[in-house]
Amino acid sequence: MEAGLEKAGAETLHGKVRFVNDTTLEFEDGRRIEARRFFIAAGAKPLPMDVPGAALMADSSDFLDLPELPCRVLFVGGGYVSFEFAHIAARAGAEVTIIDRGARPHKAFDPDLVDLLLECNRAIGIPTHRDLMHRVPLELVA
Repeated sequence: MEAGLEKAGAETLHGKVRFVNDTTLEFEDGRRIEARRFFIAAGAKPLPMDVPGAALMADSSDFLDLPELPCRVLFVGGGYVSFEFAHIAARAGAEVTIIDRGARPHKAFDPDLVDLLLECNRAIGIPTHRDLMHRVPLELVA
């Protein structure tokens, strides 16, 4: 993303900032940047889970750093990262399950497309359990 922004002529900066006014950002070191417009890509960090067994869970960054793919993987949450990793892991031979707390994953997306995605999950053997996250037995997570 950063390379694309720079190629488009945007200057990229890193650090913690705060808005001083509508046209000025101030960095922690006191340096100020003025512009008519700012694009802030804050990044994202996985939220820690407050469930029994959470200490045994890995986030998406941890998953990418695994030395080898486990034979069984449980993805907690029905977001696009879970679905992407689930498809990769399943196609690489792992037994994969997705659980989500809501009645429908990908609530912001077209329901027909989500249904198609869920059908693709079933076709390659990825069960997707909904409305179950609060009832998952600890041994499934461990």
